[in-house]
Amino acid sequence: ILFNDVSGTELDGVHCEFPNPDLPGMYYAGLDEFETGDLMGRIVEGEEFGRHWCLKVALTNAVPQTALYKILTAFNSRGLNVMRLHLDKVDDGANGHVTQVRLLFQEPETKADMADYLSSLERDIKRLKWVNDSTINLSMRKERGENTDCSEVGLQRAEIIMCLKSMLHPILSKKDPWAFSRTNISSVVENERYMRHATGIADLFASRFDPAAPLGDARYEAWKETLRQEIDDDVEEFLAANVLHKMIDVVDMTFRTNLFLKNRYALALRLDPAVFNPNDTAAADADPTDWDSPFGVFFVHGRRFNGFHVRFRDIARGGMRLVTPPTEEQLSIESARHFDECYGLAFAQQLKNKDIPEGGSKCVVLIDPISNNQVMTGSERELVLRKSVKAFTDAMLDLIVDRDDTTPYIVDKLGRQELVYLGPDEQVIPDDINWIVKRAEERGYPIPSAFMSSKPDSGFNHKTYGVTSEGVQVFL
Repeated sequence: ILFNDVSGTELDGVHCEFPNPDLPGMYYAGLDEFETGDLMGRIVEGEEFGRHWCLKVALTNAVPQTALYKILTAFNSRGLNVMRLHLDKVDDGANGHVTQVRLLFQEPETKADMADYLSSLERDIKRLKWVNDSTINLSMRKERGENTDCSEVGLQRAEIIMCLKSMLHPILSKKDPWAFSRTNISSVVENERYMRHATGIADLFASRFDPAAPLGDARYEAWKETLRQEIDDDVEEFLAANVLHKMIDVVDMTFRTNLFLKNRYALALRLDPAVFNPNDTAAADADPTDWDSPFGVFFVHGRRFNGFHVRFRDIARGGMRLVTPPTEEQLSIESARHFDECYGLAFAQQLKNKDIPEGGSKCVVLIDPISNNQVMTGSERELVLRKSVKAFTDAMLDLIVDRDDTTPYIVDKLGRQELVYLGPDEQVIPDDINWIVKRAEERGYPIPSAFMSSKPDSGFNHKTYGVTSEGVQVFL
């Protein structure tokens, strides 16, 4: 059933159940038949065998070894004992393949409410394909509260922290590019000394946008000021204090997020452009900068990529550019100037479009193509690029489509619907364009054919007619 649910898509399916749903509460023994059919062993009474659950996972276009490692890492972090495991890689035609995993695991003795526990487990397993290894590692770190025992950071808080951290680099590097390097910012949010502050900020973000019980303004302001006071009282280091306070600024200037959507590919934020005003983070002796505020900014954080979308009018169009630095050093340089590149290109497009109704915009997706200190090549590199495009655009659609599977899960601080229009730029290929338009239609975007320009079978193909630099070379 899970295969049918995910076949032909980029979705993932996860389901947890008793080995025999007709006999809930019974106990499982005789594991020999687990891999041979639906019976999966014998169901018998008696606590001496312990109670077991079956987790079924279907992951589209995941690397089987990597997927299995991540799943077992998640089980290990929770102290779950896996009794049996079976993995299949099933062909999915033109869409690629589906990795199917079945695990039989022992019920933990310490969890009284198994429904909530299993729901949390399913949610985390579903996210594993779409998050970085560094996020998973952070999720298993222990936080030490003043009046509480050690507890794990958890995947949701880790993803929020890593998202905020990634967005801070192009902002804070303007203050001091050496002090606020990618490495130094990471060292703050991953430092045990500051972990409780980082997780507190993540909790503030999640609570503010929790559709089940969103924080009221008064409670939010009180909580925010408490966090700031705790940072001032506890954090003496200049670097750490600036990073943590800026994380709170980003929470404060977020209008929407897709954090609580069930099938999201990445974590997306619709932001107040004021958070990027360079005059707010410039060095004390720097002259004020003339800065034209954009109309809107999106930021998307996903596996191996971060992306900005900047537009200068409500209705604006500009290309999507993929940036793939060849080294870690170049990746850090590109990360520091990530927002400025997107802003500058969008502003240039705005100047070019000054006499037409559409304003200027730009989308820059910064991709990490480095694995084991080597640049990815061939099919591995293509997989990362194509999945980054899909994750970025689908996460943006989460925030701009009005449907039953999106709107109820989003707390809206913006108060209006938005239309976004994209176009192809560097390293975006026709297959990306076709997928984006098809996905926009599936997701209920009001004008799916306009969501991405230069479709191969309609309009002007940029690559053929010389609209981009590559197109000029092809034309000449």
